Amino acid sequence: MKILSKKKCEEILKRITANEIIQTEYGLHDMEAETKATENRAEIAFIVGGIKGMNKVQNTLRKRYNN
Repeated sequence: MKILSKKKCEEILKRITANEIIQTEYGLHDMEAETKATENRAEIAFIVGGIKGMNKVQNTLRKRYNN
């Protein structure tokens, strides 16, 4: 298993967030596929950044859609 640097973790979390935004903007046409994709990204965010990583992604998404 490779240990990631903090910078690499941040980069991965940013990519997950960007992916979530793209999915929300353009959407998947299959609800089951969309749900599975979201679950997979949440799991990756947890593996990479733990609870803080998941919260970071969710807070970024909330900020984007509250403005």
